[in-house]
Amino acid sequence: MILRIECPSCQQAFEVSEELKGRTVECGACEHRFQVTDAVLAKRTQERYFPDEIKKNADLSRFGRAPVSSAPVEFRTAAYQDAPPPVHVGPVPLANHFAAGIGFLILVLTACFLFFGSGESLDAPLTDVEKPQRMILGGFLGVIGSGLLIWGLMRNRLLAVVISVLGLAGISALVWTTDVYRSPEYKGPFTEREVEPTREIERGAVPTSLYDIADDDLTFENVMEIIRWEASIQPDLVSMGESNLAVIWIRRMDEHLQMQLRNYFQQSLPLSERPVFNGRGPGGIFILKGQSLDLEEVATVASKVGDVIDIFAELRVVGVNLDGTVFNEADSDTMRKLEDPSEEAFYTLNFNELAHIDRERVRNAVGRLSRAEPVRMRSDITRRLVALLSENLDAEFSGDVAEALKVWSEPGDGADDFVVDQGNQLLLEGRDLPMGIVRFLSDRQTPTAMPLLISVWQKDPGKYQAYLEEFGSAIESFIWPYLESRELPILRSSVSILGAVGSKESVPYLQEASSKHEDADVKAGIDSALNRIMKR
Repeated sequence: MILRIECPSCQQAFEVSEELKGRTVECGACEHRFQVTDAVLAKRTQERYFPDEIKKNADLSRFGRAPVSSAPVEFRTAAYQDAPPPVHVGPVPLANHFAAGIGFLILVLTACFLFFGSGESLDAPLTDVEKPQRMILGGFLGVIGSGLLIWGLMRNRLLAVVISVLGLAGISALVWTTDVYRSPEYKGPFTEREVEPTREIERGAVPTSLYDIADDDLTFENVMEIIRWEASIQPDLVSMGESNLAVIWIRRMDEHLQMQLRNYFQQSLPLSERPVFNGRGPGGIFILKGQSLDLEEVATVASKVGDVIDIFAELRVVGVNLDGTVFNEADSDTMRKLEDPSEEAFYTLNFNELAHIDRERVRNAVGRLSRAEPVRMRSDITRRLVALLSENLDAEFSGDVAEALKVWSEPGDGADDFVVDQGNQLLLEGRDLPMGIVRFLSDRQTPTAMPLLISVWQKDPGKYQAYLEEFGSAIESFIWPYLESRELPILRSSVSILGAVGSKESVPYLQEASSKHEDADVKAGIDSALNRIMKR
């Protein structure tokens, strides 16, 4: 059983076990020791007193009384100010800051896009976009930006409205003040007042042989309208000059032939950049830019893809009826004959492939012929290979053609001179001389090729030394001046060449070089070369 007791000293009450009755315990609050008896047992009901009351049932009259007044009490109604709007209380939400920033950014970017996107470059995003369409785009973006800005600036709506009005006004002004530039492919409305002619062009009747365009006679104006000459050709013609621009007008063609024709024109003509194609009705025009483009030469190149109908010299335009058969792909049986030299048609088919406008098919035919025996059509194939060298070939392709000529050409047929000319042209253009040309010239020992090979030998003596030695003693007079070279690779290669092919005429030059050079290795090489010459 649990007993509830009180400390006689501090009246702290606490509970103890009945087993402690009669024993002495210590108060946990004041540390007073006392015996657990009935006297210290706590009563269940105790009267509570204020701190100042010691005696039970004390008289409370000694406490003061509040004065009682019968005077009337006046009440006054409290007046409060109107509550402030919620938007002006507390911090502005982050969403409003974000919306205001995005709205202002949309207005600025829209103005920049309308201004910078209207440039004269054909890559400008607003090229060919008319002003009404620009106004719709600018207005749509402007309204979105303004709405976000006004909603975001919740504590300064007036400022937001002013900025929005100014932004929309600026966008409208940009739309109506910037010019609309049109690309050659533009199909929309076009009037002569938009492009002022810079020179007077003689206009007259155009021949009626241009089929598929109109049944009636075509006037000069008809041709200009069909190919949109004033929009797509005249600006470049004025800025570049007549001799640097030409146009091939293919009156009807399939779209998939565009890439082959562009490659063919680029490879066959001295163009400064890739031809530009613009579709015109059932066909299109190829705009060619280069240095001194002769219109007759352009017509000759175009004649390989079809019939040249007319040449409009004043417009720098060559009209062509395309022959689609030149693009026909070889079937499986034809491909088998092209690859097999034992087939009777092998030489004829590959000879025809050499004149194909697809440069990759021409390259494949050259490779097949360079591995075949020249038993048939030797002179015809040689002439076709030589004609290829006169075209605008890359260095690697020129080397492939030279390798084929090494098989098919015969001494004295004149192919050597064409290969030398091609090699010199490549060097003038700053391109590397392909090894196919080097091997052909060294194999033929063409005298006119020695200066060409000497020029490439100086750049890499070790690579080309063996090819110079193929010329035998005919090369030694070209080597003598290099015995005085201060470049050790050239000097050592010169001594080695003379040691391999030199005659007694080279002895004085070698002896003089030995007396001038103090390098022990050079002297040893010269002595070895002299010994080899004397033994011969």
